[in-house]
Amino acid sequence: MINVAVVGLYVDTIADGFRLHAWQEPQIITFQKQIEQINLAPFIKEAFHEEQVSAMRILQTAMSQFEIHRVPNATLWQKIKNLRPPNIVRGFMYFNIFNAVKLGQGIVESIDPSQKVVFPKKMAETQREMDAMGHLHIWQAYKLLAAIAVPNGTKALQTFAYNQTKVDEAQIVCALERFHLKRGNYPEALNELLPQFIATLPHDIIGGQPLKYDRTDDGQFVLYSIGWNETDNGGEFDSIYDRGDWVWQ
Repeated sequence: MINVAVVGLYVDTIADGFRLHAWQEPQIITFQKQIEQINLAPFIKEAFHEEQVSAMRILQTAMSQFEIHRVPNATLWQKIKNLRPPNIVRGFMYFNIFNAVKLGQGIVESIDPSQKVVFPKKMAETQREMDAMGHLHIWQAYKLLAAIAVPNGTKALQTFAYNQTKVDEAQIVCALERFHLKRGNYPEALNELLPQFIATLPHDIIGGQPLKYDRTDDGQFVLYSIGWNETDNGGEFDSIYDRGDWVWQ
């Protein structure tokens, strides 16, 4: 997530420069070459895998506390100290490990790095299951520890998807600004950027469809992703990740 945060700050700096008209074409070309190499999806997928393994390991370590330690010729006090709950408790722990792995897999499957696509509905389904586990009663202990051990992946996935979207939009914006410098206006459609100003057009990481683009009546443009709610709101921006479109600012 550190990489995600740093990349977000880097793209924000580029965006500030565009707003201030501070960049010249050589700088824009350099930014575009750097940006097109940024793909955070594999790192996020690996991080989610590591969290999944970590949660399982935490519960396995906790389960080891329920092993009976036999000491030869133990005193009465040692025998008392070495008493452990019956095997039914270990059964609860095994169920928690299973549920932790299941929850972790739901988070992992919410992103496909090979296609660079995020699935908000899949993440929402896993989050609902986690929230339900968090409100269980003590007699449902076979799920309670799993809910505690597995971290909330929604915020991490949203932050990644939003920052990667800004990266992909920035790559297109660099091409748009180069087009504008050469032609004096912005294109009517993004396909006009190919192949002179950009080799391939990044798709929307939410759903995998093309990013939305419109040239406005005042000669400017609107570029946006449909955002976490997977609904095209016509370029309506909201500072909350899961509301509105993710618009290039």
